[in-house]
Amino acid sequence: MRKVLIAVGVIVVLLIVAVVAIPFFVPVETIKNQVVASVKDSTGRDLAIKGPVKLSVFPSLSVDVRDVAFANAAGARNKEMATLGTLQVELKLFPLLGGRVEVDKFVLVDPIIHIEVDKAGKGNWVFGKPAAASSPASGGGGGAPSEIALGDVRIENGLLTYDDARSGASYKIEKLNVTLDLPSLQAPFKGKGDFVYNAKKLDLGVDVGKLSDLMEGRSTSVALSLNGEPMRLAFKGNAATGPALKVDGDVDLSVPSIKGLAAWAGSPIEAREKTMGPLAIKGKVSVAGSRYSFSDATIDIDEIKSKGQMSVDTAGARPSLKGKLDIAALDLNPYLPPESTEKPAASGASDWSSDPIDLSGLKAADAEFDLSVGSLKIRKIEIGKSVLAAALKGGRLQLDLKEMALYEGTGTGRVVADGSGAVPGIESQFKIQGVQLAPLLKAAADSDKLSGKGSFDVTTTGRGKSQKEIVSSLAGGGSIDFRDGAIKGFNLAEIVQMARDLKGAVTGAATGEAKQTDFSEVTATFKIASGIVSNDDLQMKSPLLRVTGKGTVEMPPKTINYRVEPKLAATTKGQGGKDDATGITIPVMIKGPWHNISYQPDMASILKDAATGKVMESIKGAVPMPGVGGSSGSGSTGGSTSPLPTNPLKGLFK
Repeated sequence: MRKVLIAVGVIVVLLIVAVVAIPFFVPVETIKNQVVASVKDSTGRDLAIKGPVKLSVFPSLSVDVRDVAFANAAGARNKEMATLGTLQVELKLFPLLGGRVEVDKFVLVDPIIHIEVDKAGKGNWVFGKPAAASSPASGGGGGAPSEIALGDVRIENGLLTYDDARSGASYKIEKLNVTLDLPSLQAPFKGKGDFVYNAKKLDLGVDVGKLSDLMEGRSTSVALSLNGEPMRLAFKGNAATGPALKVDGDVDLSVPSIKGLAAWAGSPIEAREKTMGPLAIKGKVSVAGSRYSFSDATIDIDEIKSKGQMSVDTAGARPSLKGKLDIAALDLNPYLPPESTEKPAASGASDWSSDPIDLSGLKAADAEFDLSVGSLKIRKIEIGKSVLAAALKGGRLQLDLKEMALYEGTGTGRVVADGSGAVPGIESQFKIQGVQLAPLLKAAADSDKLSGKGSFDVTTTGRGKSQKEIVSSLAGGGSIDFRDGAIKGFNLAEIVQMARDLKGAVTGAATGEAKQTDFSEVTATFKIASGIVSNDDLQMKSPLLRVTGKGTVEMPPKTINYRVEPKLAATTKGQGGKDDATGITIPVMIKGPWHNISYQPDMASILKDAATGKVMESIKGAVPMPGVGGSSGSGSTGGSTSPLPTNPLKGLFK
């Protein structure tokens, strides 16, 4: 934009200086021709002065030019880059002779300026010939004016457009009106105006302490404002130009509606009702050369309140960002799409994606960012205080979950996305301790099939150019440890219940309890290699029940092959009880593709055990039986025995 202003300024200055500096006795037509030739020589483009040119010397040096047009670049959308309806300039003559410029009037009426960028990225302000190194000589040759004073300086009904052929972006500012006030370079400089953009009017204002200080690199006060229906923006502080721009001050931004602002800016966003509404940002802005910072910031979006700071340094090979944000409470539910009430239709397996993964964008900058949230709600999941640290350097992004409160438990973790090399890599490590499983699963999956207190940890690493390659290369391991809970409504529990019913049939015990498998502890460790998860030490302990399991989960083909062996044990001890208790074993096979898993008793193994008498031996060890092992029943005479039930397995395999 600075180059654009310089280009437009060159045109105006050439026009004014050329007209004013040429001796007054030269015919007007000659002056017009010399001005046109000077512009052509300086820019390589044509300047047309179609209207009359009026010159006068007394009581002031004045120029009045009508209907001026400046040609655009070849191939541009608009024929002219700039047109002027009227240019009126009045300078006080005698101060000018003493090296002081006092402008009585400088008025641009109906100026139209078209800024364009072609498909090659070249702007129409880049001229075919270099701009002149200095203004045309005025005959006497003194130095530059030592003082400037502005009287009536205005732009009336201006139009400014911007078109980018590369992106198709197009912007237009209409009805631009600006008034400037500068009694002297040592006095405050003030400007005010208004314009219309996308049918909304905005007022603008600028107030500079001393323009001479700003021009000479010294610090001076600066105040800027932009106010309208879509937004209110104010800056108040100090600024200094020079080799390095320096700015310090307070900024205050207020937006009644983020959705309204986005729509007005030409980039509408979709958001649910009562979201993306008010936005308020306050803080301190600082610019020192290549370093930009925003500190002591408060950021309020809808009902979300946060505080933080941010800094950016562009001096290095890559921009370096550092920041911190503290959010009191974050409820993401209003911003998430509504949950579907329809049950998902059954579908077949879908393969892992082979589309290339590109993490090269992580090399665009280096960053360090800390985020803390007092409470977080996602759907029905409620998370307590959490602290996340993000570090990005050389294309490697590391996210460290330093703290998380989750349903009476705690959690930590780490996720790494490595785009520093030719092949992307993914790493993760999570450790959760003491989480209440029932409320977590109810909130996360609306499931009540598992309760108790759970702890688990998992570590994975993978590398590949696609999702499929990464999954196929996954390695790692972990463990689970659940205590004092129950499995409800699960096929395994129903099968175990049948074993309990069998014992009840033998002993006469009641079996009216609810179908669930209580446990005092469930433990397991697992390893991951080439995307295959393997486990061989699953153990579940509970009164009268022991469960072991082993098998694999193959992630590349998305299949499972797992064997669970529940055993009715001859002990009421759960946690800490013997692992090798004898009893009735009913193996269950869990196998098949993920989208169609089957749960079936291993009938071949059960029938084989029944045929070899192992089932009856298990019953003897697990269930006290009258007349077995020399014990006598009540009311029996010495040596008498009671017969066993004729068919203790009746009903077990209906």
